[in-house]
Amino acid sequence: KSSAGTAAAAVGCFAASAAYALGDEAEDGAWAGVLDTKTTGAAALKQRVPEGDGRGIVVAILDTGVDPAAAGLQTTTTGAPKMLDVLDATGAGDVDVNATVTPDADGWLTNPATGRKLRVDATAWTVDGKRCEGPKDGAYRVGGKRTASLFPAPLLRRLKAEAQRLDDENYEPLRAALAAQASEGDEAAARLEAFDAARKALKPTDSSVAPLLDVITWRDGATDAWRCVAVDGSAQNDLVAHPPRVLGDFGEATKAGETSSRYTCFGADDMQLTLSASSPDAFSEENTCSLVVAGGDHGTHVAGIVGAHNGRDRDDGVAPGCQLVSIKIGDSRVGTMETGSSLRRALVAARRLKVD
Repeated sequence: KSSAGTAAAAVGCFAASAAYALGDEAEDGAWAGVLDTKTTGAAALKQRVPEGDGRGIVVAILDTGVDPAAAGLQTTTTGAPKMLDVLDATGAGDVDVNATVTPDADGWLTNPATGRKLRVDATAWTVDGKRCEGPKDGAYRVGGKRTASLFPAPLLRRLKAEAQRLDDENYEPLRAALAAQASEGDEAAARLEAFDAARKALKPTDSSVAPLLDVITWRDGATDAWRCVAVDGSAQNDLVAHPPRVLGDFGEATKAGETSSRYTCFGADDMQLTLSASSPDAFSEENTCSLVVAGGDHGTHVAGIVGAHNGRDRDDGVAPGCQLVSIKIGDSRVGTMETGSSLRRALVAARRLKVD
C-alpha cells in the first residue's frame, strides 16, 4: 500500500481540527476553509502524487456510527464501494435470536420474544430482485428488539412530543369538564387531582413510543448467506402478502456485490434513519445478531471529512480514494457516550477487518 495513500488518509483523520482555518482564497467564498486541504497539505500531496488520495487504505471511523446512505459515501475515486462494513460495538443493537421456530403448513409462526403471530416465507422475498431461499431445516431464528435503544435522542423526543400532543387533544375535553366541576366541592376537586396524577403517570416514555421489532433470521438454503428481516409485526404481520426488505450482513453483502440487502431507509424526509444489520459472525457471538442505526450525525460528519467522494475537489474529503469501516462506539442508551466495552469490541473488529 502506497505511503502517499497512507499519508492522505492520515491527514483526513485530523483534518477536522483545521476545518475552520483560513481557507484557499480560490475556493467559493461560502466554502472557503470549511475543509482546508491547503493548510493540511492534502492538496499539495494530490498535485505531487495524483494517486495519493487514500486509495488502497481502509480507515475505521469509531464514533456515533456512519450513515451508509449519505451522499459522498457510496464509492471511492476508483469506483470501489466506500463503506466496507457498518458495525455497532456498543451492544445497543444486539438481538438475541437463540429461539428457533418452524412455520406451520400455512406459513404462520409465533415469535416467543414478542408474542406476535407472523406469516413468513423466505421464497416470497427477494434480494436485488432475486428470490431468496428458506433455511434448509425449515426453522428460522427469531427475536425481538426495542427500538428505544436504537433510535437517536432527537427522534425519541419528537415521538414523545407527538404522542403527548395526541393525548392532550383526546383528554382535554374530559379535563375541562372535571375542572368546571372542581369548584363544586372536595370530591369533585379530588377527581380532577386524581385525573391529573394519572395523566402524569401515563406520560409518554421512550419505551412507549418506540416500536418493538420482530427480528427473523436464517441462512439462505441456496447460498448460505445470512439473512434478516426486522419489522413491526403489530402493524403488519402477513409478511407474505406484504414482503419486507431483506437485509444481509452489511460486510458480506458488500463483498457479494449486493445492493438492496446492505441497508434500508425509513422515516420522514427531515429525520430519515438508515438501518443495517450484522450477523452473529461480526463479533463471534453465537445467536446474537445486531441491528445498526447511527446514534447521531457526528460519525457521518467525520467520515465525510476523512474520505467523502463527490467528484468535485471542493466537496471531497481529504482522502476520497480510501475505504471506510463504521464502528459505532457511542452508545445510544447513554447519550452516545463511548464505553470501555464498546472500545474493546471495536478494536477487535478493526483488527479482524485489517483496518490500516
